[in-house]
Amino acid sequence: MKKISGFYFTVVFILVLSALNAFSQGASCGEADPICSNNTSVSFTAGVNSGSFGTSVGCLGSTPNPAWYVLKVGQSGRINIHMATTPSRDLDFACWGPFASATEGCGQLNLTGGTSHGPDAGPNPSDLGGYPIGNLIDCSFTAQSIEYVHIANAVAGQWYVLLVTNYSNQPCQINLNSDPSSTGTTNCAIISPPIGDTVCEGETATFSVSHPIAGASYHWDGPNLFTTVTDTIVTKPNIAPEDAGLYWLTIINPDGTLNDPDTCRLIVHSKPTMTVTTDSICVGEIATLTASGASDYHWNDNQTTANINVSPDTTTRYSVTGTSLFGCKDSVATQVVVFNNPQITVTPNTICSGELATAFAPNALSYSWDNGEITDTVRPLVSSQQIYKVTVIVPGGCRDSLLLTVNPNPIVEATASAICEGEVSTVTGLGASTYEWSNGQSGSIISLSPMSNMILSVIGTNDFGCKGYDTTTVMVYPKPKANFEPNTPVVTIEEGEITFNDFSTDATIWNYNFGEYNNSLNTSSEQSPTHKYLHVGSFKVWQVVSTEFGCMDSTYRRVQVEAPYFFYVPNAFTPDNDGKNEMFCPSGKGIDMNSYSMEIYDRWGTMVFHTNIPLGCWDGLINGARAPQGSYIYKINLKDMEAKHHDYMGDFIILR
Repeated sequence: MKKISGFYFTVVFILVLSALNAFSQGASCGEADPICSNNTSVSFTAGVNSGSFGTSVGCLGSTPNPAWYVLKVGQSGRINIHMATTPSRDLDFACWGPFASATEGCGQLNLTGGTSHGPDAGPNPSDLGGYPIGNLIDCSFTAQSIEYVHIANAVAGQWYVLLVTNYSNQPCQINLNSDPSSTGTTNCAIISPPIGDTVCEGETATFSVSHPIAGASYHWDGPNLFTTVTDTIVTKPNIAPEDAGLYWLTIINPDGTLNDPDTCRLIVHSKPTMTVTTDSICVGEIATLTASGASDYHWNDNQTTANINVSPDTTTRYSVTGTSLFGCKDSVATQVVVFNNPQITVTPNTICSGELATAFAPNALSYSWDNGEITDTVRPLVSSQQIYKVTVIVPGGCRDSLLLTVNPNPIVEATASAICEGEVSTVTGLGASTYEWSNGQSGSIISLSPMSNMILSVIGTNDFGCKGYDTTTVMVYPKPKANFEPNTPVVTIEEGEITFNDFSTDATIWNYNFGEYNNSLNTSSEQSPTHKYLHVGSFKVWQVVSTEFGCMDSTYRRVQVEAPYFFYVPNAFTPDNDGKNEMFCPSGKGIDMNSYSMEIYDRWGTMVFHTNIPLGCWDGLINGARAPQGSYIYKINLKDMEAKHHDYMGDFIILR
């Protein structure tokens, strides 16, 4: 149970946390707010239902609504802090130290031991309740609205941690004041420490005070003789690298006293030293821009790599902003010079072999063809379709090419058949698609019948429209005149021989057909041949004459071969071996030897002899025996030389 005391001590020297009379408290040790004893009063609203730090913390049986503070000793000596609430409420505290830094203490707090040390003895009691105990130097858990914090032997530079609790859990204002009995001081620089800056070269640096004190002024000193007295914020434009370093802040309190000076640092990072390289290109090519000197890059076309590829159609300006590892930026610009490619024409762009083509491009520096020509003109000869390329270079080294199609001319060949007078010559063109002849005719094949030798030319055009030329001669040879006569137009079969006398002109070769087709000697190549006819009849004899050029003529004559006809059959014969009249032999003239038949019959009608041998004889034997004397009958059939049938029948006798 808490002990109630009515002691109150008047405070002359005031302890203050910041320039605000109403100040927020640290919710945990790690979030403790700084306070000092050289300025006006510190006042903050006590927490209600704001949690607890724990139980049995030093002399504190409980720690409701905790508020944490830190202070740094400025001048060595005794430091007494007076605390009171408005309206009166029960508050308690615990204080730890000394520590080397504000952050060091929170992890080393001694939370056990000691008894409550109330305010009854005022700011300088003879008995501090057995404190310090470890680093717990003072503690009070009395049921009072007034408390004193005693730091008996504070040493300059040491840090202390103060916990204040609102035991009543009732709304109130808690006021902290430095007691005038204190012989030491706290460093008020910690409640308004200067805040430096980190900037890039050329930027504006800003210095500020973390917890301004109302009515105070601030004296700043820094490198390069920098000094100024301002309010809480100082700006320094266009910072150079030599402006970097420590800046000192001395706070001039409203009563004219000076707080201990404190420092902050200005860090100045240099801008990146940017360089950029580029290319000159021709339209359609790619230029590579390379930036260096920074860590990150941003180009005006939103690319973000050190190397970028661009392909502008016209000369274009590019800029890049480089950012260093520290965020400092610098920009550099460059220009991609774009040269125009040559605008080439080739006239005409399709030619035939041997024709001339001319290339042209404004501002051309050189022309070169892929066949080795280095002029603007070319006259190629080709045997098949070829594609030629001309390359033109213009200022800037830009080049372009254009193609020329060269088509072959047709190899035209004209041929004409030689003719004889009066014949038709066939003239043929080869090697092209269409043909135009010098006599006005067209087509690959034409016909004509000149009377004498004729020279003919032709122009042939192929599918490419290219032309070729050739000539030919139509040779016209003289024609011979056939003429011949037989030495006699009529002969008998016994004579049979006729001579044919040649009377032709201009002939060098003679051929005759005598019209006797069943005679193996029916033809002759003699100029004036003689032919022996083996048959009777009327014969058409042809003469065909020709020259060494094959020119021919023919004519014919008729001849008559006659055969006189007679036939005799004896009426008796005497086969008695006396050598006289031994055979039965018919006789005749003008008989066709291929059509003969003779049959002999006895008186009883039995055939005793037969033969097909023309004019064949019977020897009077029947099956090798002598035929008896008597009467016999003959029957003879034959044709004459003019193929007329003759039938004979009669009788004869055998005499012995």
